[in-house]
Amino acid sequence: VIPNGLPEAAFREEADRNAIRARLGLRPEACVVGMVGRLVPQKRPLDLVDAAASVLRQTSGVQFVLVGDGPLMPAVRREVETRGLSRTVLAPGALENGGALMPALDVFVLPSRWESLPYALLEAMASGTAIVAADVGGVSEAVVHGESGLLVPPGSPSCLTLAILELLADPGKRIAFGAAARKRAYARYRLETMVARVAEL
Repeated sequence: VIPNGLPEAAFREEADRNAIRARLGLRPEACVVGMVGRLVPQKRPLDLVDAAASVLRQTSGVQFVLVGDGPLMPAVRREVETRGLSRTVLAPGALENGGALMPALDVFVLPSRWESLPYALLEAMASGTAIVAADVGGVSEAVVHGESGLLVPPGSPSCLTLAILELLADPGKRIAFGAAARKRAYARYRLETMVARVAEL
């Protein structure tokens, strides 16, 4: 297997976190949890909305953001409105270069039903963002549970909730996981490495 690779720009650290948050409508002081991806059944964005509602009942100072568009966008926005979460769960739609938005997040969530090796996950790792992800496909090859993120069973908003709360409660763990994820991504998932392995093959 030759895994996906990211260009060197994905590992740069000069992103203006507050400027990105302002673009997304997020508060600069909030602890932000989010996903970046298509709003389709595979990605299970409604699981994240469900988890967000549970998290927000148990803690404060948190905002959620679901960046992307797709056929489930109306359902996502309707669920957010029905639950009274419009100020704390944002769904701004698709934005250009979603990977560049990762530095705005404190926790990246990937609740998918299935994956191969998603670029959004690698982009979150490259940005040094702590990760909560469903243990599907190649995700567990990229994320080491308890070292660079937390893996949960797919289709379980309750498990998503517990993992998100664990990271929200421990800023030191978030920082450590993010640093480990970034180091692992740079060692394994650079475009230069991918191209060299393809050429060798």
